[in-house]
Amino acid sequence: MALRPRLNDSEAPLVSFIVLSYNQGKYIGECLDSILAQTYENVEICFSDNCSTDSSWEIACQYQARYPNVIFLARQRHKYPDDTSYNLAWMNARGKYFIEVNVGDASFEPDFVSVCLNALEKNLDAGMVMVHRKLVAKDGRMIDDAPFFNRDCKIPGNDLASEFLISPVVYSTAQAMYRKALSVNKSLYGGRNDSNYYGLRIL
Repeated sequence: MALRPRLNDSEAPLVSFIVLSYNQGKYIGECLDSILAQTYENVEICFSDNCSTDSSWEIACQYQARYPNVIFLARQRHKYPDDTSYNLAWMNARGKYFIEVNVGDASFEPDFVSVCLNALEKNLDAGMVMVHRKLVAKDGRMIDDAPFFNRDCKIPGNDLASEFLISPVVYSTAQAMYRKALSVNKSLYGGRNDSNYYGLRIL
């Protein structure tokens, strides 16, 4: 199924992938291909390059030329902190929901968006949904990562949510889909690494 981004579709809301890259050209193809292969079609890709010195920008431009209505590009001319690159990507994001992606960290299953979106649409008070992940070993083997919960679980309030937030869970931002209305224009510490990597779970 080809992606076909569109606004104001009440039955199939737009989902934005916020994709950040710095000198990760060798991973861009795998990451973008996995997004483009989603079974849910109302998806856009907002790609931001933080002045890479490798082939990252050229590869991104090649993809954008093939998918001009799906992929939106931004590039910093000088290397700045990650929050600046993140904000550039956000300028193009129009979705009701979003996923943050570091190019080198993620490749998505085809039903990732549809599974996450279904959970958020059924739970209108939920700010985010997180999936389990697999890790890639040095020899290329896929390893199931131990999940925080061993079953489907809705965190029902502040007490359990607080326990989750302070637990020693190291997760990838790409494991979570967020509801934009509950997180945009809010900040804990003012920077992307604090507010968006950790703070979105609290918000």
